[in-house]
Amino acid sequence: MECIWEDLVLMGSERDKQKSSYRSTKNWSKYSTHVLGAIGEMCFSIVTGHPVNAASLPEGDGNIDFLIGGKTIDVKSTQYWKDPDLKQYPQPKKWADVYVLCGIDVESKRAKIFGWSGTDQLKKAKIVDYGYGGQLSLNHSELEKDISCFKHAIIS
Repeated sequence: MECIWEDLVLMGSERDKQKSSYRSTKNWSKYSTHVLGAIGEMCFSIVTGHPVNAASLPEGDGNIDFLIGGKTIDVKSTQYWKDPDLKQYPQPKKWADVYVLCGIDVESKRAKIFGWSGTDQLKKAKIVDYGYGGQLSLNHSELEKDISCFKHAIIS
């Protein structure tokens, strides 16, 4: 896991260099938001079997980390491991079809999927100000847990 973790830190750091002025680049963590995002995307990839797009996109990914079955998926990563919330600014440039919450335990170098929400559910969520502007917020207990619909079909 150490090798993968360090590769993800490098990938996220490259994204940081390109996106230093982005609103999503706020950082209150040991690792940057883009490093945490890369780790979250890899976690989703491992669980579902869909590859991560490791390319550096100077213009950003448009809030689309994966495209599965015609659905756009945005993985949201958080370091809050015990009681995390899925957060999204209420007026993104583009809405994804699905939002996935991935928790990351930086000290233990582990990650897990807490659940997912469709856009309609997220748009109806309460707005919470966590200290840097109001965001739509769903607690992990409100999220769908079954992610089997995103798993890559295995043909035998």
